[in-house]
Amino acid sequence: MDAVPWDDLGQTLAESSHNMGGMPLRIYLTGRMTIEYTGNLLDQDAFPGRQGLLAFARLALDRQYAVSRDRLAAVLWPDELPRAWDAALNAIVSKLRVLLAKTGLERSEVISSAFGCYQLHIPPPGSIWKPPRIRSTRRKVS
Repeated sequence: MDAVPWDDLGQTLAESSHNMGGMPLRIYLTGRMTIEYTGNLLDQDAFPGRQGLLAFARLALDRQYAVSRDRLAAVLWPDELPRAWDAALNAIVSKLRVLLAKTGLERSEVISSAFGCYQLHIPPPGSIWKPPRIRSTRRKVS
């Protein structure tokens, strides 16, 4: 399996307009991965390890689409899949569901699984915001 390129990961902020107590649910994939909800923060330390962070980031970036288990496994284990990768992936996704339930999202619905794929559901669908590139203010000197 080929690893998935993450060209835009460091510049991406996923935000949902899902109102929870008057405050939107925000997912920050830039800097320290964080989920902000109803004035509270779930910092990246709350995620189930490095693999949980990677799996969540991939699902958040592709949340409009279902991500195949094979593609997600390629992100988590780019060099070689472990023997029990299927069970390990199930465990990681299960831990992510528990984590996301802390934000008020329905545990059984936040990450769906069908036809060998996973999909993150943050109702209603959010938008992806990328910060504008900083332009150089240097001028050419003749």
